[in-house]
Amino acid sequence: MPQLWGHLEWADPSRTWDWTPALLDRPDPPAIYAVAGGDLEDGDYDYAITFFQDAGGGETEASDVSTISLGGGDNSAEFILPPLPTGADGWKIYRLVPGETDLYLLAIQEEADGR
Repeated sequence: MPQLWGHLEWADPSRTWDWTPALLDRPDPPAIYAVAGGDLEDGDYDYAITFFQDAGGGETEASDVSTISLGGGDNSAEFILPPLPTGADGWKIYRLVPGETDLYLLAIQEEADGR
């Protein structure tokens, strides 16, 4: 089966990345909230998620971005991830830190790991 490639378009055309599409719908953005403690710098953080499938199934298009402002001692972020659809093996969480222009892969959460 051939690999299909695409990219996510942002308002800023320099913010793109490639992915191998999965046969799943794009996820809703994560619910995110600030919590006390943590060591993230003060500022605005963007997060997006994808669903992924093991065994060569690929990865969905990224969700819309959720943005959170951290500071004043609340320098950690926690998520409520959307439920996994049938056929998905987990979530990939991407983050954009203040002062950067590209999202990077922050974590891979598999269904078996719990939430």
